[in-house]
Amino acid sequence: MKKVKDVKVIEKRGKKIVLWACIGAGLVIIVLAIVLFCNNRTIKQESSLITCLNDKNDLLAKLSEQGKKISSLENTVLVLTDSIDLLNAKNELILKICQSGKRATVAKKPTAKKPIVKKPVVKPATQIITISATEPKYEVSVVTADPLAPLRDSNEEILACARVDGSRDKHFPHYAIDRGAIVNNARDNGRYGYNYVLTPVESISGNVPGVTKDGIFFVPVSYLKRYLNMSGESLKYVDLLYKGNWGGARMTLQGGYYVLDSTK
Repeated sequence: MKKVKDVKVIEKRGKKIVLWACIGAGLVIIVLAIVLFCNNRTIKQESSLITCLNDKNDLLAKLSEQGKKISSLENTVLVLTDSIDLLNAKNELILKICQSGKRATVAKKPTAKKPIVKKPVVKPATQIITISATEPKYEVSVVTADPLAPLRDSNEEILACARVDGSRDKHFPHYAIDRGAIVNNARDNGRYGYNYVLTPVESISGNVPGVTKDGIFFVPVSYLKRYLNMSGESLKYVDLLYKGNWGGARMTLQGGYYVLDSTK
């Protein structure tokens, strides 16, 4: 009987030991769970803190850049202020010089009046006589008008073209250019054609169209026939088109040239 009781006592003690062991294990698990939770929370807080520190550093860097820009702008303002002050000083100096110059002008003694001389007024194709009254004797000077003035356009250029036999298809230099001629002084007139840009020469000469300083246009007969013969065209008469007579004026044949005196 005593052995049975001892066995029961031992069983009860074993059960208590197992119970306490389970309780202890449970407590250990709870403690571990609490520790892990706290560690995770601490890690998250540390990560948040690191992020905040990084943001703070970025913000400080941006503030530093803005500070540099503000400093640069302040320097620019100072430079501009100095420039304005310098300009104001120059203006004051110029004003003083001008004022002193005015006073000096007032202090000058009056000078004797010079006799008034009328200047000649030049008009095309007219002669103007002027009388100078500087001396008791009268001087007469004759001013000759430029015969080329009426022929020049707004660009001071003399433009002209030649029309053969009244045909719209026989305008020079266009007719010659269509047949391979190189005309260095040709100008596109914007109306499906070309004009000569003529430079005045001393006399009627050469193998290309021109104008003399006296206002006489000329076109060599050989020049016209060279290109008309390419197409078997004839040459009966020539009209010249120029400023003041774009409708055409009949040229006369003189020797080897067709000529037109624009002053008549």
